[in-house]
Amino acid sequence: QLHESVGAPPEWRALVLDEVVRAFSPWVQQLYLLRARSPLESSASRDVLVHLAPLYWLLQDAIVADATVQVAQVVLKLLDTGMLDLTCIDRCRVCFPTILEVISVIDRLSPTVQAEIMKQKFGNSLPLLPRAERQQHMR
Repeated sequence: QLHESVGAPPEWRALVLDEVVRAFSPWVQQLYLLRARSPLESSASRDVLVHLAPLYWLLQDAIVADATVQVAQVVLKLLDTGMLDLTCIDRCRVCFPTILEVISVIDRLSPTVQAEIMKQKFGNSLPLLPRAERQQHMR
């Protein structure tokens, strides 16, 4: 839907992004709990990371990265005008932290572990972009 929404109002794209990202929030919560008890590269954590891989992969896409920036700009504009609504507050409490945590956690993994997680989730069909290119998109 984000690919089809290029040129659509940022508010509409924000709703699509919210829906997608919110589905990954329970996995991030699970990761927080696991990380408190075991190393990030433990088998239990890896299982969770496999479930987070699709969001990480999606966030590499230039159109999705653009949509994410647009959503952040909408929130900033509403914050500047004092017009934050409950949807924006929820976005700041759930969606943005979920995005940041997924990027942060998977980026900290070694390239070998990243490749293993992606391969486990997608097989060989969806390779990661080179690290330098990923970092450029995700900034």
